Amino acid sequence: MSPIHRLPRPIPQGPYRLWARKEGTTTMRPLRFLLAGGAMALLLMPATALAQTPHAALHDMTCTGIDAVGADMPKSATLELTLVDQDNNTTLAHQAVETTPEGTFNTTVQAQLNKVASLHLTVSAPDGTEIAFANHEMDKMAPMCDLPFTGTRGGTPLLFGGGGLLALGALSLMLATRHARKTRGAGERAD
Repeated sequence: MSPIHRLPRPIPQGPYRLWARKEGTTTMRPLRFLLAGGAMALLLMPATALAQTPHAALHDMTCTGIDAVGADMPKSATLELTLVDQDNNTTLAHQAVETTPEGTFNTTVQAQLNKVASLHLTVSAPDGTEIAFANHEMDKMAPMCDLPFTGTRGGTPLLFGGGGLLALGALSLMLATRHARKTRGAGERAD
C-alpha cells in the first residue's frame, strides 16, 4: 500500500450553523418557485396556440382517391381542397367541402393516382387564402397503382379457355383409345 500523503493545507470548514448564509447571497427557495412558474408558463403557452391553428392530413391512398381530414377550420364554411402531384407540379383535383359546426371535415378527394408518389393538399378559405396544407409521400421505388386494371372482365375468357382445353383433352383421349382399339383389333384378326 502506498502511504497516505498529507494535504499541503487544511480543508476549510463551513460555519457551525448550517442555516447561516454569507452576506450578499440569496437562498434558492424563492428562485425555485420562480423557475417552476416560468416552466409552467412555457409549457402551457404552445398548447393554446396549437388549439387554434387549422390542421389538415392525408391518409388511406387508393388508385382512385385519398382521404383528407381537417380540424380547427372555420365553422360551417365551404372550403376548397386542391390536390397537387409534387413530382411534376400538376393539379390532380379540386373539390369543395363543407365543414361541420365544430370546424372539422372528413372527405375523399377523388383523383386518378396511378404512379403518383407524392401529394400536396392545400385547404383554402372562401376568400382564397391558404389556411392549411398536408403532404403525403410514398416510396419512390414502388409507386402506388402501377399495375394495369385486372377486374372481373378477364375471368370469363379464362373460364371458357380452361373449359375448352379440358374438352380438347377429353376428345384427344377418346380418339387415342379408339385408335388403340382399332389397331389392336386389326392385329388380332391378322393372327
